[in-house]
Amino acid sequence: MTDEIEEEIEEPYVSVIPPETDQERAERQRAERRAALIDAGVAPREIRALDHPALVALPKASGGFGLYGPTGSGKTWAMVQTADTLMETYWWWHRSFLWLNWPEQANLIRRAPLNVGKLIAAAKDKMVLFLDDLGAETCKTADDYAFGILKEIVDFRYRHEKQIYWTSNQDAAALNEHYGAGFTSRLIGAWPEYAYKGPDRRIASV
Repeated sequence: MTDEIEEEIEEPYVSVIPPETDQERAERQRAERRAALIDAGVAPREIRALDHPALVALPKASGGFGLYGPTGSGKTWAMVQTADTLMETYWWWHRSFLWLNWPEQANLIRRAPLNVGKLIAAAKDKMVLFLDDLGAETCKTADDYAFGILKEIVDFRYRHEKQIYWTSNQDAAALNEHYGAGFTSRLIGAWPEYAYKGPDRRIASV
């Protein structure tokens, strides 16, 4: 009699991952957009704008626009919400956003004028550029080096019809006095300004 030895064959272990629910997918995508916006230059404090509903209905200008209004009225938060909406709509652009707080950048440019090549290249190349707080920087003369960089970036994007979204505490007349008629005409002509009024929401802790 021949002993038959039955070999037990173990079936491979297969891990079954349940599909995402709609809510889980939305939360994951929301977190990915936040991370991408921080990578683009949005400060973590400003990302908090996404935890609040939009304060007002924002313009639908697809090529870009500007918001001007009093200090603390919520312009930057509104632009962060605009950036999030754009990124949700055009997710394949998520690595082609650049956010610049212009007064901060202007100071960096003046301190290290030889290290601006990468900044200029990125500001020209990205699909969507956000310029926050235009006009808040010190601009003493038309020959100011940082202003020259800003003009170069805006002129390039104007000629190549690329998007800019910008904010300022100053209206067209004040920007004209600050930057000059030529620059202001090009900026507002290509990316129109809209008034964004309201109380100082920082003080109101909104």
